[in-house]
Amino acid sequence: MAFRSHDNKYVGEDSDSSRQQSSLASIKLHLLMKARCGLKPPYNQPSWLCRHICLGQHLALQGEPDVDGNVQSCPKLNRKDTVCVKWPWFTNRVCLPLPDTGAILASSSDAHHPSVRSPCGSLINEYGLGLALVMKYAVDEINANQMLLPGIKLGYEISDTCRQSAVIVKPTISFLTEKSSRVLSVDCNYTNYETSVAAVIGPYSSEMVSVIGKLLGFFLIPQISYGATSDKFSDKLLYPSFFRTVPSDKRQVDVIALLLRKFEWNWVAVVGSEEEYGQQGVQEFSKIAENMSVCVAYQGFIPVYTDPEPVVKTIINNIQLANVIRRNMIGVWIGSTSWSVHNGLTSLPNIQKIGTVIGFTDKTQNLDLLTAYTKELFTKMSEERMKTPPLVPKILDNICPQCCNLSPANISIVTHTSVQRTAYGVYAAIYSVAQALHNMLGCDSNSCMWRDTTKIYPWKLLEVLQNTAMDINGTHLVFDKDGNPNIGYNLIEWVWKDSDVDFINVGSYYDELSINMSLFKWHTADAEPGDVVCRLQLPLTSIFQTVALSIITSISLQILYVTEFPEKAASHLHILRGPVSWLFMIACCAVQTGFCGWFVREGPSLSEHLANMKINFVRSFLSCPVSPLIGFALMQGFNGVMALISFMCTFMAVKPLHQYNLARDIVFSSLIYCVIWVTFIPIYIGLNEKTRSIVYISFTLASNLGLVAGYYFPKCYLLLRKPELNTPEHFCTFLEGVPPTPSEEKPQTQPEAAQ
Repeated sequence: MAFRSHDNKYVGEDSDSSRQQSSLASIKLHLLMKARCGLKPPYNQPSWLCRHICLGQHLALQGEPDVDGNVQSCPKLNRKDTVCVKWPWFTNRVCLPLPDTGAILASSSDAHHPSVRSPCGSLINEYGLGLALVMKYAVDEINANQMLLPGIKLGYEISDTCRQSAVIVKPTISFLTEKSSRVLSVDCNYTNYETSVAAVIGPYSSEMVSVIGKLLGFFLIPQISYGATSDKFSDKLLYPSFFRTVPSDKRQVDVIALLLRKFEWNWVAVVGSEEEYGQQGVQEFSKIAENMSVCVAYQGFIPVYTDPEPVVKTIINNIQLANVIRRNMIGVWIGSTSWSVHNGLTSLPNIQKIGTVIGFTDKTQNLDLLTAYTKELFTKMSEERMKTPPLVPKILDNICPQCCNLSPANISIVTHTSVQRTAYGVYAAIYSVAQALHNMLGCDSNSCMWRDTTKIYPWKLLEVLQNTAMDINGTHLVFDKDGNPNIGYNLIEWVWKDSDVDFINVGSYYDELSINMSLFKWHTADAEPGDVVCRLQLPLTSIFQTVALSIITSISLQILYVTEFPEKAASHLHILRGPVSWLFMIACCAVQTGFCGWFVREGPSLSEHLANMKINFVRSFLSCPVSPLIGFALMQGFNGVMALISFMCTFMAVKPLHQYNLARDIVFSSLIYCVIWVTFIPIYIGLNEKTRSIVYISFTLASNLGLVAGYYFPKCYLLLRKPELNTPEHFCTFLEGVPPTPSEEKPQTQPEAAQ
């Protein structure tokens, strides 16, 4: 088997080549009988070198040039033999065959390394290395199981593509050489031509597939990409041997259009990468948007191979939405699979301020044993490294320095979210080839129809693969006539927790779009209140007013009782002013608490409100939900009733002479409160959600001010302007048991004198 890591692109590029820096997985399926895999190294090279050779870091074959251009060979090395070392911590052996022992797995990777004459000249990309480990995990699992290909072993090689067309062509041509002679023959008929490579896994990007896809298709070598999503590869006339384990962009454009329709968004700006993939995607989306009456207000393309900054500035000036980090603008962003989980984007400073980000990822499964497998591998590599001298770069050309120093501390290479979400595509691609071989070789659970003379013709394997269906980790995978899988999408949302981002699944798509609206957390520009704050906001405001109004109402009822029943009031006044007042206040608060509790229980939380919110805006004011309205009316209405009772009990009360008129204060304060909230009703009903919140706050403050002003300002005025009246006698009222003054009795004796 041969495997290569994916192709790297600029961070944030709207292209499947930018998803992460990925790899071409060119797979040479090497089939060996178990007996042949048991051979020991027939040469006298140091054992440490043989171990590193079997790890696949470099295969120093006889006749190959080393880093200085000199031909290196192993003593007593016969090219017709298999070099194989048994590793005690694996249930299978890692075999690296020489050219004419069977089919070879070869691969090229974007995992760049700074070796002496590396064609890439940069450090290894951990994402590409992570996918290479996924490939090794899948191969080792198949070899260890022996249920799929009993008696047969798979092998692989990995080569770096460096994201360059010229580099990727070189190993690809080597895959096309004839297996027996290692020579690329020019024939008129390739029916009986057995290539060195039985299948190619990858590359990741559509751009790199465009470079080698037709070439592999000419030889009908099965090619399975785990990342190339361009719909043009569905054309079997141009790419007859192409398959993929990710959905094509045609489906992605359709599901994005469905998402716009779901939220009734009708104004969008589209930004893509300035290369074939991005341009094609923008054009396809624009066509569908036009048919849906969605306005594509702007189309922009960001350069891939040149400095993108000038173009980004132009996009900023045109649509006022680009570069939102610097301008602190808020928006709703829909990400394609190419960047929705791109760690290069999520690590940008202040990226959490750009607004709500929702995007699509390929629907995959977790590989539960991958992490444990990689830990064991890294642990054994660390142990072996402690026992062996360092590698000799002159012998091992283009090695991977980071690979040589891997340890369990590097486990994040395979646990990173981006690797986990792509791993299943690599895993499924390798299992697809293995299942096709299983069918082609007539395997059962015990053996396969395999001999030393058996030839694996690529066109025959392609024919079998086209009709192959399999169950992988409980998921049924099948390719359609265009080589596309029966795989859909997950809809995710970026949810920030401090400086870390979680990708939360909020929906899915296969035949139809399914969205769980309650899981959405729409980004807001200002501080966002929590569910508890929103639920208690109105109840607490109402209860505090209830406390004040219940006291005022209690005093008003006392005034009414004293003025209307003066004979009885004298003996009961101490009870009315004591326990009865407290009981009345507690009863009023209990009734209001009941209304508030019902309002909280029946009303939606802020999270539910956000989930059901109709998003027809780019930026909006977020307010707590006021629902049900009848609960809101009961809370405010109860306070209004107490204010009205207070007013009616005091506005006709007799004014005491030479004493402070408490009834007057209550009349004015309760009247102001009633007028404010009666005015509030028609105004509130006719407003939108944002203005309702502002009006409610304004009227609440105004009514509170009315109560305070009406009740206390007259007292303050009296104290400031007539300080001589600031005496206990003046402020003692008949509610405190003060007997009527002579001046108060005088109006009562005048009628008698008149008679």
